[in-house]
Amino acid sequence: MSLTENLVFGLNATLPVFIIILVGMAARKLGLVNDNYVEIANRFNFRVSLPIMLFMSMKNSDIAEAFDAEYVVLIVLCTVGELLVAAAAARVFVRNRYERGSFAQGAFRGNTALIGLAMINNMYGESVFASISLMCAIPVYNAGAVVLLSLFPQRGETRRRTAGEVIKGIVTNPLIIGTLAGIAASVIRLRFPAPIETSLKYLSDMTMGTALICIGASLDLSAFNKKKGTAGLAAVMKLIVLPLIFIPVIAAAGYKTDALASAFIVLGSPTAVNSYIMAVSMNQDSDLASAVVVMTSFFGALTMTAWISVMRSMGLL
Repeated sequence: MSLTENLVFGLNATLPVFIIILVGMAARKLGLVNDNYVEIANRFNFRVSLPIMLFMSMKNSDIAEAFDAEYVVLIVLCTVGELLVAAAAARVFVRNRYERGSFAQGAFRGNTALIGLAMINNMYGESVFASISLMCAIPVYNAGAVVLLSLFPQRGETRRRTAGEVIKGIVTNPLIIGTLAGIAASVIRLRFPAPIETSLKYLSDMTMGTALICIGASLDLSAFNKKKGTAGLAAVMKLIVLPLIFIPVIAAAGYKTDALASAFIVLGSPTAVNSYIMAVSMNQDSDLASAVVVMTSFFGALTMTAWISVMRSMGLL
């Protein structure tokens, strides 16, 4: 791919995110949606459509066929490493303690399903390593996000949550339940009758569009301007610093081409839209969460292009 082709590819992956966010902003301006719609839609996404999307993603991944123990360990360790670095950075660099949860989540949680897999399919077609990356990343993302958002103070919270409350938050979280149920369904090769499968697919497919419209409809530009410094730091962490730390680890282990690219979608893709849904649902700073999604989606086209170009020039992709 030429530099121009890489740039077009990056824009094709990220521009749709912005378009739907703009649709949400326009819908709010025209009075088609309001705060009540956003609140109800976010709640529905968190409790119904997003868990179903994660369930379907896991169920449709051939986990038993794709399993590569060394690669699985590497992806899990690097993803956990990202989480720990992001949490440490939140402690050190974010003064407002109520912003730390959204900052840390935005800095480590990648948009593997929406943007990352599209990138792999465009570059290599269907890849077994992409399925492995998704299988590893989604449970770590969701469990890690629940832990981060539970440990960091929530708005209006006056005491630190107990270990029991954190554990309860993890095991009862709809995203964790959906992910683990999907892994189990993949292992036992569960198949539903066609009408049920289609119905689940409909619910799964509505998740991202609804979430992006809610981001646009709830985006307060004055609040965005107030959060842009912290959001910008989270974007630098997500798109540059963390990949710079962990991509060499995967490459040093001898993985190249689609295996390295699949690791990159976990480590270097823009922040997941799901992070906004979870921030809202767990009473975290949703303005910061949406600002991080917007910033990483915008700059991600450029950084993904740069990363792809550099790795291709080094003979790694």
